[in-house]
Amino acid sequence: MEVKKLLLRIFAVALAVSLIVITYSQVSNNQRLSLQVENNYQLAFIDLTTHLEHVEEDLVMTMASASQENMAIMMASIWRNVYAAQKSIGQLPFVLAPLEETEKLLFNVAGFAEDTLVSLVNNDGIDMNYDILQNITHQVKDVNTSLQKLTHEILTENKSWLQLQQQLINTAGMPLNNSIANGLQEMDGKVSQYPELSIFGQKQSIVSKPDWYEYSRDISPQEAMEKMQRLISSEIDDVFINNGEVVATRGDLPGYMVTLFSNKGNITGQITKRAGRLNWLIWEKPIILTAGNNIDIHKATAKAQTFLLDAHQVTDLKELSRTVTPNYYEFNYVCVDNGITCYPDLFWVRIARDDGKIVGYNGNQFLMNHRQRVFNEVKIAEEHINNFLNPSLTEVQVMGLVLIPSKFNQEILVYEVFGEIGAESYIIFINATTGKEELIIRKK
Repeated sequence: MEVKKLLLRIFAVALAVSLIVITYSQVSNNQRLSLQVENNYQLAFIDLTTHLEHVEEDLVMTMASASQENMAIMMASIWRNVYAAQKSIGQLPFVLAPLEETEKLLFNVAGFAEDTLVSLVNNDGIDMNYDILQNITHQVKDVNTSLQKLTHEILTENKSWLQLQQQLINTAGMPLNNSIANGLQEMDGKVSQYPELSIFGQKQSIVSKPDWYEYSRDISPQEAMEKMQRLISSEIDDVFINNGEVVATRGDLPGYMVTLFSNKGNITGQITKRAGRLNWLIWEKPIILTAGNNIDIHKATAKAQTFLLDAHQVTDLKELSRTVTPNYYEFNYVCVDNGITCYPDLFWVRIARDDGKIVGYNGNQFLMNHRQRVFNEVKIAEEHINNFLNPSLTEVQVMGLVLIPSKFNQEILVYEVFGEIGAESYIIFINATTGKEELIIRKK
């Protein structure tokens, strides 16, 4: 009897120690993840300020330049840095509080730079609208002044982006008392005080809504919760859901952020308010690999494609890339329409390597861009592509017809062509109607 009691005590102690070790390990992992997310936000903000400083510098220099060649170089630099700044904004936690006026300014600056660059490259001469140039230069200067002030506050007062993110979630649609958010909204308000720029002849929105958005009804918060549970029902068959909550969100696609609290980590995703479509999903589940529960990449691929079929009824997919990490597989897909690869219709899926569950998904680009398309007529035969390429290219391979995004919401049908010059490899996109070189990418 005493032996049994002793064994029970030993077992109880061992179990307690194991629970402590597991808990410590999970807490430690969460702390590392939080630090990584915070660092990513900080890096994105630093990148944003850096790119906009370059934009301001090039705008100021353009005002004094009389050289068509130098202007073209500076306009190209402005366009690249604005694009990079827009990407940095997208990496910050503003899904619930978008900087609409600042993004509109960047949209206008990019349009001004690209239109000016096209005129210069086509040798149309210098036909600069200096009133518009001066206007956008002043606006960019004001934005940079606000960003420099905010940078100082973040560094000296040790402000946290993660805290801002949590406050945005908890107070969605309500006034927010946070110095980072207040500083950014103040900056956005200053931009809105400038008169509307008529760069393109008529006012254009930053992002147009996709076709499906215009012909669908709005769903309720309860419907969003039900949709989320249905989409992940096969993933949570062995998971106990304690509770759930729904929070309204703003942004390019307004919706509901649905969070399910489970014994295996929170499951959070956004369901669009219009039509109830899944925009993104994150499952913060622990992933523990052993020799017996490491699924192979072929099963993971099949799981990802089945999930996309269920979520969006897409069947014709092309895998662009795959990434293997110690914990998950990540697959990037685009849609194929009548044999044409549509690069704007992009989504990625993450599959846990221990049990094959969906732990991450983002379909924002697909939802924003996918539509019924009428493609331009192909006037350049594939066998004549070499006539439009640099003669120094070797190992030329025409990969096929693809659709790429161009200026703002335009799409261009092009040939995707691979080629080499020495040790360098390139992907060149040739307009299938005009033969114009639309884009060139250095392949690394």
